[in-house]
Amino acid sequence: MKIYHYFKLVVFIAFAVLVFVLREELLMNLQYLVGSLMLLYGLENVILISIKERTQARKSIWFIFGYSEVLLGLVTLIAIRNYVAVCVMWGVWSILRESLEIYEITSGEIKGIPAIISGIESAVAIVFSVLLIITPGEHHAKTHIYLLIVELIITSFIPVLKELLNRKRNE
Repeated sequence: MKIYHYFKLVVFIAFAVLVFVLREELLMNLQYLVGSLMLLYGLENVILISIKERTQARKSIWFIFGYSEVLLGLVTLIAIRNYVAVCVMWGVWSILRESLEIYEITSGEIKGIPAIISGIESAVAIVFSVLLIITPGEHHAKTHIYLLIVELIITSFIPVLKELLNRKRNE
């Protein structure tokens, strides 16, 4: 699992750089960005939970949420062309993802500095997601793209940070 976390860190940072470089093009083709993200995160949840919790996989909320993300991602990629609808979908999906991350913090799955970083990122993401839902459009979508860049880095860095802190404690 450790190798996976380092691999994910490299891939997500590369993806964050790619999103930054292509942000204007992605802004014009938002349904492909949002649909692909939902699909990517959903497949990651389904596969990762299936490997980690073989017997409990179907009972895991992340497993079920992963299948929902895959479905929403496919719908967004294939059927949704309305820019406002994509913005609202992105905002709602972000709030749901961040609420699950807040659950991980409050249940003690994430502790200490990683919990603080993740909590702040979740709170900011929820606020901006509400704004994206209330006034969907290019301006808030652009802000959400910048937030996505930060989120990709933080999301992939938290497991690595947890591992490094655990290793330091054990020394």
